[in-house]
Amino acid sequence: KVVGKINDGKEATVYLCRTGRDSGFTYAAAKIFKSRTFRHFETDRNYRNFGKMRDRRMAKLMRGRSDKGEQAFHRQWVKNEWNTLVSLHKLGVRVPIPIAEYDDGVLMEYIGTMDGAAPRLIDCRLDEMELKATAEKLYHDIEIMLAEDIVHGDLSPYNILYSGEPVIIDVPQAMDLRTTPVAHSMMQRDLTNLDRYFEKRKLDVGFLDLMDKI
Repeated sequence: KVVGKINDGKEATVYLCRTGRDSGFTYAAAKIFKSRTFRHFETDRNYRNFGKMRDRRMAKLMRGRSDKGEQAFHRQWVKNEWNTLVSLHKLGVRVPIPIAEYDDGVLMEYIGTMDGAAPRLIDCRLDEMELKATAEKLYHDIEIMLAEDIVHGDLSPYNILYSGEPVIIDVPQAMDLRTTPVAHSMMQRDLTNLDRYFEKRKLDVGFLDLMDKI
């Protein structure tokens, strides 16, 4: 049951839902991706290695520019969000716990309280100890991701929630470091975003040093 709207972005709308007893959660967040116009598909084509896709029919559709091709991208986008959340959660990276997958979105753990959703990291004013603990947790989580060749692809303080600890969100564009042509440059951009955030707050973390581990 939908209780209210958490966020309405260009790519998806997130709703606060009351769940059934079987889910293990009283409340959950339903992220519903917007159809067709939710994503610049031409840009996304650069992020995908169609030659490595197991589903050859799906790859052929996604190479094209037809309505069916855009629908295939839409489905792949949702599937990638779900699969990445499942993988990262199993690895111990702090992401919203995945609950269920649907054709147009995913149901996942709600990060927040009844007073409201947890704020984005960019909107938080953390003290020195909180800032340091947040940086250390993110550094550790990214190390885990790199060990599994997972690149977020759009990581920044805008895609991290803070609920006493950082929670990485928005992973539909996540890619495999081994097979995606632009993965290294996307990784460098992600790490640069984090370094800039913490440097502005007088904390030198050195996220870009993680590039040496690739």
